[in-house]
Amino acid sequence: NDVSIPQLFLPALPSSVPLSQPLVAPLPLPPAPTAAPAAKAVDVLPPANFHNSDPVTKAVMDNIMGKLPTKKQAVTCKCEVCGLEFSGQIVLETHLAGAKHAKKVKSQEILKQLQSSGQTFTRDEKTRILKCEVCDVVVNSSQQLQTHLAGNKHKQKALKKGAVPTAATTAT
Repeated sequence: NDVSIPQLFLPALPSSVPLSQPLVAPLPLPPAPTAAPAAKAVDVLPPANFHNSDPVTKAVMDNIMGKLPTKKQAVTCKCEVCGLEFSGQIVLETHLAGAKHAKKVKSQEILKQLQSSGQTFTRDEKTRILKCEVCDVVVNSSQQLQTHLAGNKHKQKALKKGAVPTAATTAT
């Protein structure tokens, strides 16, 4: 039972083979490569009647012939309301059907309505904050401004300052 570990993994050898000899004979080296004849362009070209519909083969053949693929110009579509650019018409149409775009359109319509009604408010383009000049009230959206302008506190301050309430402030 006094067997060393390396002997466990050795294959059973006939007793005529001494362990001092290598178990595997060295393989002969492969012959030196010989120069292959240079391929002519004619050898590489497909026959004149060659028409393959396989896109991979066609791409390989076009590459061999020097016809590299040309990249298509990226078509961008822009939403003027939101100021966003999209990679294609379908993506733009998806955006136009979305809730964020609809909210932005409604907000711009309210702002136009308030501006045409003669309301005195300012808009900071950088922060997009709206401020009622009569009350010094700051709001975040045109909907909030419309609600403020229709409120009783605004109407009372407008009357005190001599401003006449307009249709936009009296409508809800």
